[in-house]
Amino acid sequence: MLALLSWEGGNYRKAIEQSRTGHSFLKKNRIWNPGFTPKHQQILNEIQSFYRNTPDACSLIPQKPDPESANPKESGKIKIHCMGCFSVFLPDSPHQEMKWRTKKARELFAYLFHLQGSSVSREVLVELLWPEAGMKSAIALFHTTLYSIRQSFGQEGLEDLISYEKKKYSLNMQLVDSDLEELTAYFKDETACASNPEGVIPLYSGSYMGNNGYLWSYGTAKELENKYLSVLRAGAAMRASQKLPDAAIPFFQRMLEADPYNEEILTRLISCLYKSGRQSEAKQQYDRMLKLYQEDLELEIKKTFKEIVSQEDL
Repeated sequence: MLALLSWEGGNYRKAIEQSRTGHSFLKKNRIWNPGFTPKHQQILNEIQSFYRNTPDACSLIPQKPDPESANPKESGKIKIHCMGCFSVFLPDSPHQEMKWRTKKARELFAYLFHLQGSSVSREVLVELLWPEAGMKSAIALFHTTLYSIRQSFGQEGLEDLISYEKKKYSLNMQLVDSDLEELTAYFKDETACASNPEGVIPLYSGSYMGNNGYLWSYGTAKELENKYLSVLRAGAAMRASQKLPDAAIPFFQRMLEADPYNEEILTRLISCLYKSGRQSEAKQQYDRMLKLYQEDLELEIKKTFKEIVSQEDL
């Protein structure tokens, strides 16, 4: 029973040790029917299967502490970059990206971060990450993966980074700093968006979760991109109305990254380049636009270069 409680509490090392001790006791005393419920027996079978089938399961058994060992590390905050990629940096290594044991470990942790402190059950995580594996195998894979994550962070004094309560897991956001936090704070500040639209450019270094292919991230990625483009459009319009073509150029360039075939954005960028005294760049941009439309879309540009740069508005 102690092994069951430890397992449900996320203390896998202790659960395995207690299970082995209890199994030896029952076998030695010839107790073949200890009276466990079917649910409890299933969990015990899971613990034993996990120990037998996990390559590094022996490392789960704690060693006797060395009284001469150094004091454990004090925990700090991890830094997470999720705009343009997903990278984690430990407190003592702010410039060295954390290495993951497996891709699934990376995705599991990324999803817990995606939930921003909200709790999620093991069943949801198993279905999300191992949908094609059988339930028994998927559960074993989940616990192996979760253990590898806990082990990595535990070495840095971050044992409480992933919480387990009421049979659900969550990320302790008080131990996390992230670029997403900075970006969302900027979006919530309407004054900052209106008065300093350039401020969004360094904060949005790429799409949310980058090109990792996490299907669960697409909704948030699109929502953030829409907010980003809204600030860019407002910033371009404001600088254009102020007759500051050079200041409007970065906004149009960033908008093109998200929508490279938008003729209106292209023509306005060309106009700004020309009016800023960068005539050769304007012509090069126009030539690229012609080639892009002809080769990719099989369309012709409606306006000539002369017509675009002679427009009064930006």
